[in-house]
Amino acid sequence: MWVGLQGHGQRELFQALFGIGKAKGSVELWEKPMTARGPRRALTGRDGIALVPEDRRGQGLLLSKTVRENLTLAVISRFSRFGVLSARKEKALVDEMMAFLRIKARTPEQLAGTLSGGNQQKVIFGKMLLTEARVLLLYDPTRGVDVGTKGEIFQLMRDVAARGCAILFYSSDLPELVHVADRVAVMRNGQVAALLEGGAITEDGILRAAMFGAGPAH
Repeated sequence: MWVGLQGHGQRELFQALFGIGKAKGSVELWEKPMTARGPRRALTGRDGIALVPEDRRGQGLLLSKTVRENLTLAVISRFSRFGVLSARKEKALVDEMMAFLRIKARTPEQLAGTLSGGNQQKVIFGKMLLTEARVLLLYDPTRGVDVGTKGEIFQLMRDVAARGCAILFYSSDLPELVHVADRVAVMRNGQVAALLEGGAITEDGILRAAMFGAGPAH
């Protein structure tokens, strides 16, 4: 999990990992150099990286499209052969994902823009999960959703992690990090100021590292 005072490089880090914007340096994933060059390559390449962005309405969804269209947007090629779409296969996968995430919509044809904030966030999660990404980048995914939906998102994160998916999660809510994270990387001035694990993950420890730093992470 990643945290730190706003404006210390968290957003830029997540965007760089997803292939958005310019960045210097190198990243290893599964002990190999990461090859993602742009969002499409990140999603479909061998790295398999998916991003749930902070602005769900502006960046994560096509509000004028249906729940079904949003869910399958990144994987539409699975349901087509020689340019012909299999509506039956698409519907089966959409129904399964809506049930798994408990997305509250009248039908899969309901416009995404008419859903509640929490259900919009679930649709974005579903879209990313359908890509079968090996790494999920979650940028403040519980901001603006109700307590019940937060609990569902946390449980979803645990379920996905248990299946072997790596999750990088940024949150502006310190209690979330304390109760959810296995490890917390605290960023300050564009660098990792501290890496906290186990009993060291406390609100006080996170704030201290974010404000004053704690030397380079090991």
